[in-house]
Amino acid sequence: MLTPHQVQLYHDHGYVVIPGLYGETELRPITEALMEAARRERGDPQPASRYVLLTDVVAEPPLAALASDPVIVDAVETLLGAAAVMATFVAYLKTPGAGGTGGDYSGSHPEAHQDYKPYHNAGSSLNWLFAIMSMVDLDAETGPLFVSPGSHKLSRIVAGEGRVRRVRRAGADTMAPLVDARLRRGDLLLMNMFTWHAGGANRSRHNRLGIYNKYRAHTAPPGCGPIMFSDAAHRAVVCRGRSLLPHHGERPVTALRLVVERDGAFLLLRHGSEPGARTGTWKLPGDDCSRDVNHLNALEDTARRDLGIDLPWASYIGDFDDAGRRCRVFGYPLPAGAAPAAAGAAWFTRAQIDELAAQGRLPGGYETAALDRWLDPSFLRGIGQSRQQALRDSADR
Repeated sequence: MLTPHQVQLYHDHGYVVIPGLYGETELRPITEALMEAARRERGDPQPASRYVLLTDVVAEPPLAALASDPVIVDAVETLLGAAAVMATFVAYLKTPGAGGTGGDYSGSHPEAHQDYKPYHNAGSSLNWLFAIMSMVDLDAETGPLFVSPGSHKLSRIVAGEGRVRRVRRAGADTMAPLVDARLRRGDLLLMNMFTWHAGGANRSRHNRLGIYNKYRAHTAPPGCGPIMFSDAAHRAVVCRGRSLLPHHGERPVTALRLVVERDGAFLLLRHGSEPGARTGTWKLPGDDCSRDVNHLNALEDTARRDLGIDLPWASYIGDFDDAGRRCRVFGYPLPAGAAPAAAGAAWFTRAQIDELAAQGRLPGGYETAALDRWLDPSFLRGIGQSRQQALRDSADR
C-alpha cells in the first residue's frame, strides 16, 4: 500500500496519512460496533463525556477485520521493519462538549504528549507505531488531531544497562509547532511512537469517534509487560493465518519473578528446607500477586523486602506457566559490585542453572526458558517502571 514517497514522509515527519482507505461500506459496521460497545459498557453516551473502549472489544467481527486487515498490517510492518503484533486496541468516543487531550506526563506541555511511556503496557516497547482511523471528519469544530512534524527525531534510543536500552525522551520545548493532520472519515494515519500530538476538543453537535490502535514489532516487547487479550480476541484477530494477539488467556497474572544478572551470573534464592547448594532446590526471586496489582509496584516492593535493593526499573521477559498460575518474569542487570542483602541467596552461572534444572531442583520448570529469552540478542528491550518511578525520574531530569 505504501509508496516509497509515503515511507519517506513517515521517516521525515513522524507520520503519514493514507487518505480514503476505507469507504462507507467498511466504515458503517465499524461505527455501529463501536457505538453498541459504548452503550453496552456505559449506557447511552452523555454530553461532554469521553468514553474509552479497550482490548477485548476488538473481538467484534467488524473491529477484528480492521485490526487484522492485511493492507494495514503490511503498511505497519513496512514501517516497523519487522513482523508486527497488536499491542493494544483503543477507541475514543468524545460526545459534544468533551475536552481535548491532557498534557504529557513529564509536564512539558499542557495539551500535547508523546506516547512512549515506560509505565505503559503498550507504550514501553521500543519499536511501535499508531494506526489511527477516524470515523468522522476531524475538522475545526469536531476537534482536529494535531501533530508536530519531525518531533519523533528528538527522542533517542540509547545504550542502557546490559542488554537493555534506554530512551532519551525529549520534552515539548524542542518540538516544532503542532499542525492539523486534516484527518477525514476513513483516512488512516500511521504515526511514530515518539511523535508529539494532541486531540482537539469536540465543539460540534455530533460525536467525535476514532480508533487508535498500537502495533509493535514482535521483537520489541513492552518493558513493563503486555496487555492480555481474551482467547476470543486472539482467535478473531488473525492475518494470513497468524494471530496478531500472542498475549492472551483467561488466567490473570498471579505470580511475579525477577531474573537478576550480574557479571554473567544469576541470583537464585534457596527454596524449601534443604540447606546446601548441592542438595537444595532454588527459585527466582519474586512473589505471588493479586490479579489487579500493578506489577512493577509489586516487584519494587518485593526486591526491597527480599533482596534489599531499590529496583529503579525492570524489563519484561515473558509469561510462563508455574503450577497452573500465569507467572510474569522480568529481568534486571544489577550494577557491578552491588550485593543484594538476601538470606539464602547465591549466584549461579548459566551452566550451573542448567545442571540444577536437569536435577529437578528448579521447582518452577520455566527458569531456563526465561533465561534463554533474556539472553536472546534478537530482542530490543526497554525499561519498565511503575508510574510513580517514571514521574520521579522525569522530575529528576
